[in-house]
Amino acid sequence: MQMGTLFSCVALQAGSCLGSLACKGCMAAIPEGSHPTAARIIYIVLFALTSLFAWAMGEYAGDILTWVPSFKLCGKDNSACMGANAVYRVTFALSIFHFLSAAFTIGVKSSDDSRAEFQNNFWPLKILALILLVVVSFLIPNGFFHGWGYVAMIGAGAFILFQLLLFVDFAHSWSMSWCGKMESDGEGGEGDRFWFWALLTCTVLMFLGALAASILMYVEFSHCGSNVIFVTINLLGILVYTFLSVHPKLQEANNYRSGLLQASVVALFSTYMVFSAIMSEPVTWKGCNPWTAQTSNSTSIIIGAIFTIVAVCYSAFNASRSVSVGDTEETVSLVKSEDGKTAEKDGAPAAGAVAITYSYSFFHLAFATGALYVCMLLTSWKIVDSTNAGNVVDSGKVSVWIKLVSSWLTILLYIWTIVAPAILPDRDWS
Repeated sequence: MQMGTLFSCVALQAGSCLGSLACKGCMAAIPEGSHPTAARIIYIVLFALTSLFAWAMGEYAGDILTWVPSFKLCGKDNSACMGANAVYRVTFALSIFHFLSAAFTIGVKSSDDSRAEFQNNFWPLKILALILLVVVSFLIPNGFFHGWGYVAMIGAGAFILFQLLLFVDFAHSWSMSWCGKMESDGEGGEGDRFWFWALLTCTVLMFLGALAASILMYVEFSHCGSNVIFVTINLLGILVYTFLSVHPKLQEANNYRSGLLQASVVALFSTYMVFSAIMSEPVTWKGCNPWTAQTSNSTSIIIGAIFTIVAVCYSAFNASRSVSVGDTEETVSLVKSEDGKTAEKDGAPAAGAVAITYSYSFFHLAFATGALYVCMLLTSWKIVDSTNAGNVVDSGKVSVWIKLVSSWLTILLYIWTIVAPAILPDRDWS
């Protein structure tokens, strides 16, 4: 009982952090005239705090929100129903905040645009707007969130696609970075040996991790034939793209940028997605997941929630960087033409305006879909019924298949990155 009280206190304190940002002292701590990088960090912190608040409300809303009119459909003792409704409302507010920000910043190209100033400043106003959205969301009838659940599901799927693209790109970037360092240190040198062993160690460990997880799934979840099929498909995919990664002709077509490190990264990720899918199998799939009946302790729930928020923030932040609209703010300057419009001029002296280095609208779109992804994760992909908030669509099955399809898309996408340069040699794949 004392442990539960402690976790309740921690969760409620974490949730109250969002509200406390509205106080005068917290507002004064947020600098105006923020650098674009600092602004992105502030957005990430705000996203993380709001997501943590959504998780806390999902866990404890049943104890503190029984008086909210829109929760009356849940009944007095249905804390799970109230928690799901609370998560929907907080993440709805967060996603709307970023959707509106994305719409507002469409077409921003340079720092002299007044919308660029708004993107990087005016934090008290933006934080108060987010808090107001959260408050208003609790006044919206439950029926609205029945339809919004399907929007959240689609948006969460879109964010998973963002993650897949980023993940495959990360695998290639990592390998190219370490291989480049190995080559720059000279063949046979100490640096060359260090990076070689670093590459080899990471590659072997990740392959072993994927293999160990696959064996575990065969042993623990083989009572259900579908699980055996899922694990086997993943292993066959690993064998296929590992072979393709080291095939001499394909390596030549890829300028020797494909290799075992990328294959091991993708193998670990796709295996994790299969394992996560099996863990999401509902109780109604009898015998498929014997771990379903085991109760998770509060510590593992908190760690899992924090890990989810960090992963979503990281993915959304990097997704925004994949759509660049300039080189660097220090190397590209803008000057005013005679008609008063901003024009780019390489090598011109700084005129106070610079090209922005990432797409503001895409940045917010990534966070908006990330908020929808958080909504689905924290509610186990539940869609609240419009008349009885305790009823949900078959959330377990939806979660399972979304994760499985994500795993398969990861495999197919990585295979395509290997074979595409050989199939379409005239295209620039750099």
